[in-house]
Amino acid sequence: MIEIVAYEPEHIDEIMKNPRRWEMGTSRHPDWSGWKDYWKTHGPAYSLRVDGKVIGSAGVLIEDGIGEAWAVISDCTGKYGKSIYAAIKRGLISILRDNRLKGVEMFVDPGFEQAKHMAKHLGFTEDEPGIVCGMDMIRFWRAC
Repeated sequence: MIEIVAYEPEHIDEIMKNPRRWEMGTSRHPDWSGWKDYWKTHGPAYSLRVDGKVIGSAGVLIEDGIGEAWAVISDCTGKYGKSIYAAIKRGLISILRDNRLKGVEMFVDPGFEQAKHMAKHLGFTEDEPGIVCGMDMIRFWRAC
């Protein structure tokens, strides 16, 4: 059973135990693991739990009415396919609505096809390439 629960910083530690995982939208924070406490206090965030095990966390950092989406997800999510996408999309829509955001952006490595696919599935459109924290990235945007 898939549950959406409130994000806690220790959820990242649980996800990191999985030898394969992926991160998206965290490019402004290259040392993203140091941001797990920051994510708890600077915007809404949720975690996905299946059979008592956290398999992903995602949220939106909010500043001046604009959000920056982030996610850290275990490769275990592949077992649950569209159910995981649907849960993440419901959480994102709830965050956008509840916080009356103008829009939300996400930065993705141009070679990271899985993250680009997920961004598009969540309703983001590819905007422009650029350099973020010294890294080549593609900005995705979703207007509210």
